[in-house]
Amino acid sequence: MKAVGDRAVDDAQARVASIESAVISSAKGIAECLAAALPAEEHHSTTSTPSWMTEFRSGEILTTVDAATILNVTSQAVRLRCERSDDDGSPIGLRFAGTWLVSRRLLLDQIERNNGLHARRVVEGEAEKLSKLAQSKVGSLKI
Repeated sequence: MKAVGDRAVDDAQARVASIESAVISSAKGIAECLAAALPAEEHHSTTSTPSWMTEFRSGEILTTVDAATILNVTSQAVRLRCERSDDDGSPIGLRFAGTWLVSRRLLLDQIERNNGLHARRVVEGEAEKLSKLAQSKVGSLKI
């Protein structure tokens, strides 16, 4: 017969396995949505890394937190911007499972249309800083 502590450990391990499975499933769904949203010519890659993954790592695909950082606004403001642009027929991102993934290029294009080239350049500079920071963090990880 298992001790109470052993059962608690087994239960915790089962919950962790369930969460891991859900995360993997969500990641696969996001990957499929991103692949479907990209133009056809971007689906073909000469490397073994899928195009969407390369774009995410390079900073082309932003989370709402990242977009908020480069825009110096809240994540809520970014979500509203995404919803409005989607409603207007000029989406800047893709919503999957309640989470917005924002295209850096489309966001910058929108900023230029609405606020001019100077505003775009300012945000581009912030995006480059964020991208370099993210790449340095990824590069320092040992797997």
